[in-house]
Amino acid sequence: MALQDRDLQAQLYETLRCVQQFNDNESKEIIRSMIDDYRSRSVYIAYLVKNNENLLNIIYHQDRLLVRIQR
Repeated sequence: MALQDRDLQAQLYETLRCVQQFNDNESKEIIRSMIDDYRSRSVYIAYLVKNNENLLNIIYHQDRLLVRIQR
């Protein structure tokens, strides 16, 4: 593996070790379950990302106002 991140490398190895224990049908069911979970969370994740962007914009504008006030 060409990964420089040792923690990520260990996680990938452990994931592969666990997944190899399942047969094809079990693996497909796990993948389906993960897709469903991702779909149900994707709306909330998009909401969090949008709010994070809004907060960063607010901080940026507050910093600009603070600089103008200090002048």
